Amino acid sequence: MTLRRTRTPGRRARALVALAAVGLAAPLLAAAGAQTASGATTGAFYVLRSQATGNPASAADNAKCDSYLGTPRKYLTLQRLDATLNAPVVSTASGELTNGTAVPVTPAYLCAALPGDGGVVQSYARTTLPTIGAVELAGPCNPSLAAAQLGTALVDCRLNVLSAPAGFSGVGQTNSIDNPFNGPGAQTGSLISAYVTGPTTSDSGTPAAAAPATVNGAKFYVLRATSSTTSTGLSACPSGWKGRVSTLKAAQVASDSGRVLAPTGGSVGSLTTCYASASTSGKVSAKAALTLTSTGRTYRSEGDCTQTALAATPGTVVQTCGLVLRAPVFTVEDGLLTGTLTVPSGAAAETVDAGVWSFTDLT
Repeated sequence: MTLRRTRTPGRRARALVALAAVGLAAPLLAAAGAQTASGATTGAFYVLRSQATGNPASAADNAKCDSYLGTPRKYLTLQRLDATLNAPVVSTASGELTNGTAVPVTPAYLCAALPGDGGVVQSYARTTLPTIGAVELAGPCNPSLAAAQLGTALVDCRLNVLSAPAGFSGVGQTNSIDNPFNGPGAQTGSLISAYVTGPTTSDSGTPAAAAPATVNGAKFYVLRATSSTTSTGLSACPSGWKGRVSTLKAAQVASDSGRVLAPTGGSVGSLTTCYASASTSGKVSAKAALTLTSTGRTYRSEGDCTQTALAATPGTVVQTCGLVLRAPVFTVEDGLLTGTLTVPSGAAAETVDAGVWSFTDLT
């Protein structure tokens, strides 16, 4: 039989998965798009990697969390975390994260809580980036219990900006591991991707670089989707679904901001993403087949994608996808594929920009 996780765990399971993985990610949305010479603003993608500092959260941060959560949720917090956001160092040959902690960008804070009515986990985060200012974010999280590492969960959170300097807006996504009891194997941490718009000062434009280091007991990939084609009838997609095939390159990010730079290496794989024709409550069911050249494997996953409109980009919406790895029969595989991209409004499989995809391989 196939060993899988459920995406709708009970109250105890949600408590296991909830946070460090969840909220560490959100603050990335603080970063913003570039400003052109004419003064117009353009959107930009960002990726950051979280790391807990081990220090207690400040009273001021906790007060902000309590204010957002309100009563009774502020009494149901799963974690209050002081963290650092870092620019990930990614191999141009494979897209694999080789160092996630050597290039710090900014401090951050997060908290999360179970809602009083037993619904989904809600997360809150705040940070200040030197070129932007103070930003607050929040949103729901989707945990999936891991079969390959008991007591651990893979978590995808989809976050919107609550407050930011004038002119900024954005949508973000986390790809997180939550190991709340510090058990063996991969430890708590997140990759965070976002698409944001608004004016900002320039960053260095220099890719983050550091010597390779052990990365959290799992394999992580940060991928930039480039050329894409869309069609129906793809063999990887169910009948009647529309699919997109994208070439993948390693994502390179600016060392002082996390902004995704133009890719410079060759192809590291391909991604086929399939979308159902009908959507529910702003979400559309999706499946994906990710092929990585470095591993020689194809990873199949399924989940859904959310479409979010931004006032700064009429006719274009931000799509955030969370897709859980489906293991072949008689195997135990765990993974989470998340994507942040822009698509035309009402056309989930088309692309304006095929965006940034993060993959966590827990096996």
